[in-house]
Amino acid sequence: MATQTPDVVQASPGPAAKQGASTTGKAKASGKDPTTRLKELDRRDWQLFSILLLVTLLVSGCVFSFLAPSVFWGLRAITIQSRLLPQLVFGFVTLIILFNIYVIQKRREITRLRWSILEVEHEAEFNRTLALLDPLTGAYNRRMLEEVLGREMARAQRHVKPLSLLLFDLDRFKEINARFGHLTGDRVLREVAVMLRDNFRAGDVVIRYGGDEFLVILTETQEAGAKAAASRFAAQLQAWGSQQDWKDFSLSASVGIAHYRDGMTVADMLDEADRLMFSTKPSRSST
Repeated sequence: MATQTPDVVQASPGPAAKQGASTTGKAKASGKDPTTRLKELDRRDWQLFSILLLVTLLVSGCVFSFLAPSVFWGLRAITIQSRLLPQLVFGFVTLIILFNIYVIQKRREITRLRWSILEVEHEAEFNRTLALLDPLTGAYNRRMLEEVLGREMARAQRHVKPLSLLLFDLDRFKEINARFGHLTGDRVLREVAVMLRDNFRAGDVVIRYGGDEFLVILTETQEAGAKAAASRFAAQLQAWGSQQDWKDFSLSASVGIAHYRDGMTVADMLDEADRLMFSTKPSRSST
């Protein structure tokens, strides 16, 4: 197969994605990130609680001063004209009601703002995840590659852990499109992605590298383990292909396995996997 420049296939943003982008844009327009805004709301919540506590203490002090005037005023009793007592009670009760209404409104406002910020943050995370997925296969795309591979290489070097990279290339994939149609080709790619996810651990990362090429990042995996995993996938791929109604066609994949060594870059690992994958091609039918 001639070497192809892998393309990143982007899904057209749907209404939900556009709405999420719009909401995210509004959040950015405020000049503050969601975490900062949530911290500010937490401070406002504590301030409101402090005010409520202070008012409660003041009201309690006033009531207690009337009930026990000798403690506060040194008097046996406080005399209030009977005609003023209803107005005093009414004003006191009104003050308490108005203050409670104020507190409830502020708590509702803070809760509403907190949910709004969390919704914006959730939509932003959803849109970021969507941008990292290949729309056809559901595997990660090339945008995820350097971020994950670079991070895992740094972790492997820091903790002296093994790291393997598998590059799979479907053999004779152009023939599938030519003989059986592009819809069949798309179905094959989707099924390959499913088989890769099923055959590898949850912590391993499956990436559609481009066209009919897939990468699998195997963390904490030695050479023997990587080869065994590649063999299991190859056997399952061949078994699935044999169940299809494809006359005179056998589905298979070439694989290149690169292992991290100190000093290697992301490009070094990709080049090594690519070179080793193509070294297996001569023994197979042309793709």
